[in-house]
Amino acid sequence: MQHPWDRALAFLGVTGGRWEEVGAMRWDEIEGDFWVPPPERYKTEMPYVLPLSSVVQRILRETPPIGPFVFGVVGRSRLSGWSGGKARLDSHVRIKHW
Repeated sequence: MQHPWDRALAFLGVTGGRWEEVGAMRWDEIEGDFWVPPPERYKTEMPYVLPLSSVVQRILRETPPIGPFVFGVVGRSRLSGWSGGKARLDSHVRIKHW
């Protein structure tokens, strides 16, 4: 089973979403083929609708619904601790310094 960070980072990479918004993503915000976060949680505080590509839909299908938050580690709280997620990503990616 994949760790929630793996799926969240894949979601971020495919959508270009903001990590705080993705970390707080809830199952009830998914409306068919769209993600509709509440405006008050989005950076601009304006309505926003993100179409979900087939790749993103696959990520979501592979994510067990263990609570209200899509990428919650224990299901009851949103994904947080992004510095740890960044370290996890860095461990998988070789960074070339110029």
